Amino acid sequence: MSSKNDRHLAVDSDQQDRETLSSRMTFRHKVVLPFVWTIGECATVGYYFAIGSPSKWLILAQCCVSVTLICWLFCPLKKVEIQGGQLYISNYLREIEVNISEIVRIDETTWLPMHPIRIFFERETDFGQNIVFMPELRAWGYFRSHPTATRLRSAIDAAFWDD
Repeated sequence: MSSKNDRHLAVDSDQQDRETLSSRMTFRHKVVLPFVWTIGECATVGYYFAIGSPSKWLILAQCCVSVTLICWLFCPLKKVEIQGGQLYISNYLREIEVNISEIVRIDETTWLPMHPIRIFFERETDFGQNIVFMPELRAWGYFRSHPTATRLRSAIDAAFWDD
């Protein structure tokens, strides 16, 4: 006799078999950092306006630029897992499943410390035609391909040759 709890255990065991490609720090970079940064910048601007500083407009402009940059870099990050021939992509509110054979291209930005990897799909997904994720951080990895990107490219090659 199967119960509701048995179904949850089956789903949990499926998720345990997945290999996580994105960094454990993704949630902190995607949600916590932009929130804390924005609060800090707003507090700074509020302080400069409260004391009537002559540089308050410069501080406001700097705040707008820095918050925009932080949100542009970190808010689009996704959590990415792989299992078999499927990618599981999450924005922490919902998750989608995309077949690896639908990947057209993988780009890396090797000069940024977070080394974002962008995946382009042949069709539009619920998260758009491309997504970006942050692999595990590594020391001294500048200007070289990240092992996670190499792993993903190998999985794409295997899916291509299996078809």
